[in-house]
Amino acid sequence: MSREKFFDCVFSQDRNEYRFYVRAWDPLEAEGHLRALLRDNGVRPPGTILIRDADGTELHRAEYRAPGP
Repeated sequence: MSREKFFDCVFSQDRNEYRFYVRAWDPLEAEGHLRALLRDNGVRPPGTILIRDADGTELHRAEYRAPGP
C-alpha cells in the first residue's frame, strides 16, 4: 500500500521565501495544494513556486500569478 509523501513547498516573492510542508501523491498535486493555500489567503503578487522532496532535491518549479479579478 502506498502513501502520500511530504513535500517541501517554497513560495518565493522578491527576496522573501515562504516555506510550507504538504502531503501529496506527487509534485504537481503539492503545487496545487500550495496554489489553493495562496489563493485562499489572498496572495496577489506574483512569485515562484518550488517543490522539493524530503532530501531537498528540486522536483518542480512554476510561476505563480493570482487568478484574475
